[in-house]
Amino acid sequence: MNAVTPAHDFRAAGEAKRRPKAVADAAAGYLLASVEVVATPERTFAALMTSDVERWWKLLGVYRLKDWRAELRPQGCWSVSIERQDRRSFDEWGEI
Repeated sequence: MNAVTPAHDFRAAGEAKRRPKAVADAAAGYLLASVEVVATPERTFAALMTSDVERWWKLLGVYRLKDWRAELRPQGCWSVSIERQDRRSFDEWGEI
């Protein structure tokens, strides 16, 4: 898969899309997030369901993702390891 170039970054905000939103209920262990992307279904699938997500979902100097896995189906499982800059890591998982 080719890397996303900044000029064609389908994740970038734009007038045609609503801003991404997320809400968390830490006590219940839930996170609900929504985002609009302007891309083909194939590109969107690749960005969210393959290790391609590891290349762009990070905060430089803070954390990065490793070992992303996801099952594209209702109630499919996802899992990822999150590595902090200090090399400490922890695992996260959930359901789609």
